[in-house]
Amino acid sequence: MARTGEAASPIDALVVGAGPVGLLVAIELAARGCRVRIVDALDKIEQKTKASGISARSLEVLPKPVTDNIVKHGNLLQKMRLNETDLKGNGQVIATIPIDSIPIYHGMRTQAQWQTEEMLQWHLETLPDLHRGANRTMRVERQMEFLKITENAVGSVKCQVRNNATGVVETITAKFLIGADGGRSSIRKCAGFSFEGEVTNEYFFALHAALDNYVGDFEAMDTFFSRGDDPDAPGFAFTMPMPDGGFLITCDLDLDQQEKWVTGELDRNGLPILKQPEAKDIIGILRQRGCGTNLTLREGSVKWVSHFRVQSRLANFYRQGQVFIAGDACHCHSPLGGQGMNMGFLDAKNLAWKVATAVKNPGSVVEKLLDTYEAERKSIDKKLLGAIEKAQSGVSSRSAVVFFLRGRGQRLIGSIASMVGNAAGQVISQQAWAYSPSLLSQEHWERPPPTCIPITTLCPFGGYRRRQNFFRWAARRTRCGDRAPAEAKTDSGELLEQVMKRSRGWTLLLFEGLEDDNEDQEAHIRNVEIMDVDGLRQLGNSMKANPDATGYVNGVDEVVVFSAAGPGDAHDMFGVKGQCMYLIRPDMHVGLRCEPVREGAAYRYFKQTCGMSGQPAVSCPPPAATLDLLPTIMWAIIFLILVESLILVEIVDEEHPNKLPFRVALGCVSVVVLMLATLQFLGSKWAASAIPPDVDEDEEDEEDEEDKEEDEPDAKRGLLSKSCSAVTKVDSNV
Repeated sequence: MARTGEAASPIDALVVGAGPVGLLVAIELAARGCRVRIVDALDKIEQKTKASGISARSLEVLPKPVTDNIVKHGNLLQKMRLNETDLKGNGQVIATIPIDSIPIYHGMRTQAQWQTEEMLQWHLETLPDLHRGANRTMRVERQMEFLKITENAVGSVKCQVRNNATGVVETITAKFLIGADGGRSSIRKCAGFSFEGEVTNEYFFALHAALDNYVGDFEAMDTFFSRGDDPDAPGFAFTMPMPDGGFLITCDLDLDQQEKWVTGELDRNGLPILKQPEAKDIIGILRQRGCGTNLTLREGSVKWVSHFRVQSRLANFYRQGQVFIAGDACHCHSPLGGQGMNMGFLDAKNLAWKVATAVKNPGSVVEKLLDTYEAERKSIDKKLLGAIEKAQSGVSSRSAVVFFLRGRGQRLIGSIASMVGNAAGQVISQQAWAYSPSLLSQEHWERPPPTCIPITTLCPFGGYRRRQNFFRWAARRTRCGDRAPAEAKTDSGELLEQVMKRSRGWTLLLFEGLEDDNEDQEAHIRNVEIMDVDGLRQLGNSMKANPDATGYVNGVDEVVVFSAAGPGDAHDMFGVKGQCMYLIRPDMHVGLRCEPVREGAAYRYFKQTCGMSGQPAVSCPPPAATLDLLPTIMWAIIFLILVESLILVEIVDEEHPNKLPFRVALGCVSVVVLMLATLQFLGSKWAASAIPPDVDEDEEDEEDEEDKEEDEPDAKRGLLSKSCSAVTKVDSNV
């Protein structure tokens, strides 16, 4: 009979699942001064290869000691190859896609998932355990099986876990419960989330072993597409070189190819359950897929053999009250492209800093911050799942027509790979994704005050205001929500990535700006003081927040000043012209971009957007409005007048045919004016109303607090109401 017990004291967060995603969540929370426990039903790390590709973006967001270990021990891959084998058995490389131009890490690393888990667990065990105290360090509590959620109230959640070694059932009270317990997540089921999607007909065999007479090499990931008379020939195979000298290989089987493996039983989806294959069986399939006609296993090299059916599913919600899910608990899909674990790492990094902020800053505003986890991550996860589904459908098709068209498309990909530069690599590495639509993505801009003769208001081109508008709309620059360019170098030569990795809070970037643009800014924006590098450093140091007793930093922890004449090219990478500042979130995305530099804008962002208490009261002009009505109305009136003129000309033309040249000329002028009006609208959409006198920050905060009290979050799910979601963010980018 199981014994029951109550946890000694409440904790800040309970993480269920000690896979790669759960370990990263626990690391991030422990490093930010939270009392956290992490439990797992297994008695030890499973020695399974499983998810083995680690993207460059994952290496950026993982803790430095873990990244250093992966770089040291993992295998570096710098290109992808697509191979095709025709009906006669002739194979050829039809496309080679280089990924060595990916910033910092120049490709992707591979190693077995259990090795990644060991590295993460090792780092976790170096962090202080604030729950147990007494100078103890964090540990994974194993053989602890999650049973159920007994209470999910506002501010806390209670759940039961059973120690399978002792039989004791423990009730744990935590402020937050985070489920990182995989595709069959108990947390997801207990919270009542649906896992919407479908199961595919294709079945997959996987093998990790060393090979002889393999046609590939250790420098590239290879995908093989094949046709042939042998029943096992149609299909694809994917190979990934591993650091132990072996390969992780995956191949698919359609329903006909599955026939000789069926057990006679059906799974819950009504599809056949297959027998466990042997390594030699998989080698036989790979020979038919173009991996090598004389392909053989190296004796004693088999590390892992598995078989599985792919499901493509996405949870309907990522949050309910105090309960969150992350990683495979949120999404599962084909292993094609090796995106699953990397998506989970970005889930973990996005979620952990927000939970830590909520632990340290309880309140209604921080509830909206927590809601951005689902808003930001689910939108990207959904896009990735859609892309993977389409890719899986394409590579698994046995149609001769699809085989022909697919081969032509792959040749095209190979031919243009050199033209697109590192764009393909950045998508594959997940460096290209941004949180631009998020409520946390904001930009602060200011427009010139009005003059007696508002030429810059009425004129469609020219003037500081127009230059600013078109720069904001069309310039190549790092915008709010974007990944911060981690490859940028500071004036001391250090990579920005290293600064962001060691930051315990937010990272503040201050750009000196270019001389001409700074003079332009100072001449046209009210109360702007252009600072030199020393002045910016002094400002940055004054904005640093002191850590609390647990080491948590409730604001800026690291400051970087980029001089215009510095050794790096940060101004160019960020697309900076005038003096400005960036606030970089703990997950290394841009939260706020502010031009000109306004200290008060940063504190306002922390307090009003992130719910972070204790921010200094520093006055700051309000940000620019999102629509400039006057020139838009003016151009609309001109356009309507010209349309009316055309109507009149049409009437005249009917009576006087010789007036045709005049009508054509007027029509051309109308088209030009229409184009100018369109450009004016696009530019003025981002323009601002005139800047009022400086507003006292305390008065603004009092008004905001009154608004927030009227806008309480849903107590049951903690999700934003429609009215909250519709609130216009501060001049954020689209």
